[in-house]
Amino acid sequence: MFARYFFYHLKKAIAVSLFLFLTESLSAQQQKYTVLINQIDSLTAAGLPKSALAEVEKLDILSRQNCNAPQQIRAAVYRMNLQTYLEENALVAIINRLKLDIK
Repeated sequence: MFARYFFYHLKKAIAVSLFLFLTESLSAQQQKYTVLINQIDSLTAAGLPKSALAEVEKLDILSRQNCNAPQQIRAAVYRMNLQTYLEENALVAIINRLKLDIK
C-alpha cells in the first residue's frame, strides 16, 4: 500500500515539475520576442528605420528557428513597413521578399 501511495505522489510531482519547466521555457521564449518587438517599435518611433530593420531581421531569424508562424508574419509586416521608408520603389522588393518567405 505504501508503494502505491508513493508512486502516485511521485507521478504527480513529476507531472507538475514538467509542466512548470515547460511553462518557464515558453515564457523565456516569449520574453525574447517581446524585447525585440519593443526595440523595433522604439527605433521606428525614433526615426531609425535602418536600425529597426536590423532588429526585424533578428526577429525573423528567431521566429524561423522556433517555427513560430505568428512572429514570422509580424517580422514580414514590420519589414514591409520599414522598406517603404527606406526604398523609393519598395513594392518590387517587398513582393520578391514575400515570395522567398513563402517558399
